[in-house]
Amino acid sequence: MSPKKLTSKQEFKLLQDELERKLDNDLSEEFLYKYQLLKHHLDELEREIVKQNNLAKQQDNEWMKWLIVIAAGVFSVIITQMPDRSSLSLDQLILLKIAISVNALGIVFGAIYLYTDVINTKDLGYKLQVQRYYLLLEGEKKYKANAIYSEELWFTKIAKNLSLLCFLAVIVIFVYFVWQMQTDVSPLVNNPYPTVKS
Repeated sequence: MSPKKLTSKQEFKLLQDELERKLDNDLSEEFLYKYQLLKHHLDELEREIVKQNNLAKQQDNEWMKWLIVIAAGVFSVIITQMPDRSSLSLDQLILLKIAISVNALGIVFGAIYLYTDVINTKDLGYKLQVQRYYLLLEGEKKYKANAIYSEELWFTKIAKNLSLLCFLAVIVIFVYFVWQMQTDVSPLVNNPYPTVKS
């Protein structure tokens, strides 16, 4: 039986764990010598990794922007084209109100997620300034790594996941809502010309 093929993400995680174990338990001279030999190439790879991560983040933000624009458009259409409330049952009216509220929450969480990119950019700008001042005042780098990263904000993934969850919930609610409407009009479909009693 052939071994299971790993995705690049799974392989990355395995190798990352192996490297951390090696750094913690077996930091030999041979490993350090190998690192010095490969340092130039490793630095180039690190710069490329940062570049690709920034590109992925930019594409992710563009995708979220489109989702928010679509959700805002749906929100506007619901409000302006909402059917007469008197024609809706109590259950349908409650569902419609929940959908509108959840959609609005999705837009808010999405906006919070997108704003974290602004915070990260500002943080990175400050870190670059700190690096510059350290070089001028201390004659050495504050951040020893080849690339400087902005801080990871704890609520970034939470806001994104909540936004996507809200949008998914709205889709489910509206599919159910439309299905209920079709169910409600089924007698008319079966008998399009009802007889009128005299």
